[in-house]
Amino acid sequence: MVRLAASHRVMRPQFYANPHLLPHFRLFSLCSAGRDKGANYFVEAALAEHIGFHLEALTAFLGKSAAFRVALTSLVSEIPSEGWMSIVLAPLREQFDRVEFCFDQTRTTGRGYYDTVCFKIHEISSDPPVELADGGAVDWTQKLLSNAKERLFISGIGSERVCALSNR
Repeated sequence: MVRLAASHRVMRPQFYANPHLLPHFRLFSLCSAGRDKGANYFVEAALAEHIGFHLEALTAFLGKSAAFRVALTSLVSEIPSEGWMSIVLAPLREQFDRVEFCFDQTRTTGRGYYDTVCFKIHEISSDPPVELADGGAVDWTQKLLSNAKERLFISGIGSERVCALSNR
């Protein structure tokens, strides 16, 4: 498995009416790539690792009293698989007992971009909740290498949004 991280400035070419969606912002991103061993093992492990990393970082930066919600979306089935619940969410719930974990099968953003599963992390003590992180499985390495066993999982956290929350 290859794991990479980067912090960089991102520019959105499209216009959003929402004043919280800036045209350029700083993003801290994670990328995990490798071959699947079967039974969706790679994606489940990468999903848990990315969410765990982001929650550890957010808790360290914003403090243990910060409240978060992690919403998973299965993109292959309307009913989330048992694997997402038992293999991914159960250990995360034990590690982060103050975090709300849920499924959001109504999510529309990311469909067609992400492949099998995606997630969002919101800080929920703000009104309205603030989206901080987003990630999921993509098929880019499968297409690039013409190999159906290749897997790529990406995620990013808006570091300027996190900094803005710490100044409240």
